[in-house]
Amino acid sequence: MIAFKSKKFRVKVERVRLPDGDSVDFAMVERRPGTSIIPFIDSDTILLAYQYRPAVGRWILNLAGGTVEESETPMQNAVKELEEELGYRARRMRLVAKLYPAPYMCNQTEYIFVATGLVKAKRHLERGEQIRTRRIRVRDAIRMARTGRISDAITAAALMMLEHGLK
Repeated sequence: MIAFKSKKFRVKVERVRLPDGDSVDFAMVERRPGTSIIPFIDSDTILLAYQYRPAVGRWILNLAGGTVEESETPMQNAVKELEEELGYRARRMRLVAKLYPAPYMCNQTEYIFVATGLVKAKRHLERGEQIRTRRIRVRDAIRMARTGRISDAITAAALMMLEHGLK
């Protein structure tokens, strides 16, 4: 049963059978896959979006990214969002990780990309998007994630993976 439906997600309640054979009613948020991009200006510097997030009522640092539309692949979405949100195109874009941001209640998959060979392009922010581009040294971004100054969970997870050899 669909309990709620919006443009971005829907809430579904259904009876599910668990691995032990028990059945329970489970409420789940269904959401299209998302993308997040780690764009490297050079080997020591990345771009982050300083973005106003109405859900938390504040500006936060996070990776650029978006929701994958039905007509596109995660790679196509990442290419589009990098240009739309930060105003860059990448000569190389590589999928480096796949995460489930909230698997206890949501089926969304998040695809993490690394973008290199950046070329300046024209930004195309969507209506309602408030984004300022920030150049940040990789080691500073990792420190900010470790200390909670970067509080977006997907961004923090991607930066921690970067710290441990993801590139």
